[in-house]
Amino acid sequence: MQTFVIIACCLLSCKSQHVVFPVPVIFEYDYTSFCSLPDEAGQTVYTRAIYRGGGEYWGLIAGNGNCKDLEAYVLWPEFKNTKFRKLIQQVHKSRGRYYLLVDVVGKFEMGDTSGYGHLNSYKSLFTTEKIINIQRLKKQQK
Repeated sequence: MQTFVIIACCLLSCKSQHVVFPVPVIFEYDYTSFCSLPDEAGQTVYTRAIYRGGGEYWGLIAGNGNCKDLEAYVLWPEFKNTKFRKLIQQVHKSRGRYYLLVDVVGKFEMGDTSGYGHLNSYKSLFTTEKIINIQRLKKQQK
């Protein structure tokens, strides 16, 4: 009974927080840091990134704040999973209030001098082959 009371107090007193789950382990691919993608260009890799943007400019960045110069335009696969499609649509409509933490398998490219994405604003491209997990997170207010 005492344990139940403690758990109930914790649940009722805690504010709603977003739990960032660790990178899932998959056996087909080793995990590659987003910042290491230029070294793995052209190879199929498994990585985690932040999907964020606004208007017509949506892309991937590193989730840890490192390699701030590395951004990639993303091509998503055909969505068979409606959950993933709905999360992406929700984030696009949120006007910057949310972003996605994505665990994906795909290929990274860079070097096209004309650029990628809307108005060729990105210097690199990530073509997603498989979505492992997507988490919608609320942007922290400053």
